[in-house]
Amino acid sequence: MLLPLRDRREDIGLLVADLLGEVATEPDRMTFAPEVARALFLYTWPLNVRELRQCLARASTLAGGGRIVEKSHLPPAVANAVGGKTIPPSEGAGEAQEGPRIQAQIEALLAEHEGNVAEVARAMGKARMQVHRWMKRFGIEPKRFRKP
Repeated sequence: MLLPLRDRREDIGLLVADLLGEVATEPDRMTFAPEVARALFLYTWPLNVRELRQCLARASTLAGGGRIVEKSHLPPAVANAVGGKTIPPSEGAGEAQEGPRIQAQIEALLAEHEGNVAEVARAMGKARMQVHRWMKRFGIEPKRFRKP
């Protein structure tokens, strides 16, 4: 049994080279901007090699004649990979700009409600599970807002 791709980061370079041969018309002429290579290594690849293949197919298509894969050619979830965590954009329009605002709002409300997630959800007018998803996405631990 193969380990998940997130546990075999050392294989990503080899897989990229191999998969580019399948999805790009001229794989030998493709180059990656440094931030693209960084994002490919930082992303957790929850859908494993299949997701990597789809990502590379999209990037090579969007790069077109330019031959240089830029961060804008990657799917948003991959492009926003940071520190081993993926921070996908929020749902809805203006997605990329919403993340920091929502994170700050959640942290302020957690401080105000002493880490009570249900109260934060009520204050935001959102489902508690949505607040939990955001906290996971942004790496927010409600325990740090609770009084001892």
